[in-house]
Amino acid sequence: MSRKLRKTLVCMLLILAIGILNISPAFASEIYYTGTWYNHGSFSFTNYTLSSVKTIMGRYLTVRIDFHKPTWDAGIGDIYLKFEIRDYATNQAITGQYVLGPTGSSTVSQVYYDIDLGYAGRQVEFWFDASSAGTSNGYFRSATVDIFRLYTNN
Repeated sequence: MSRKLRKTLVCMLLILAIGILNISPAFASEIYYTGTWYNHGSFSFTNYTLSSVKTIMGRYLTVRIDFHKPTWDAGIGDIYLKFEIRDYATNQAITGQYVLGPTGSSTVSQVYYDIDLGYAGRQVEFWFDASSAGTSNGYFRSATVDIFRLYTNN
């Protein structure tokens, strides 16, 4: 094989590899199939957090959220946790906003049944926001989500 042909093949393979590895986030999303519970480990955040993209293969979601105020957020008052399901393509809320709380040192638990996403195969993100209960005190608030479980069905 000639040197020129080898260089051409190597360049073509590199171009192909770059094209394959340069996948947009929409194609790299997690897929949630119908009839399965998906458990997310516990996580903490300050102010707000947005999940990675999820493709929901069913039209309806059941969501369970348990959360509490972490110890480092002590002394400022109770918090609310706001939860929203957003369409990935438009960043618009599909569900409206669910508010859990307020919580002091106890854990708040809530289950939402059969949230209608509009159609199966929708790409979504989950948005959580921690805020002060009552009047805002101007501080960024923190929350720890102990349980975040999802079940999808048609």
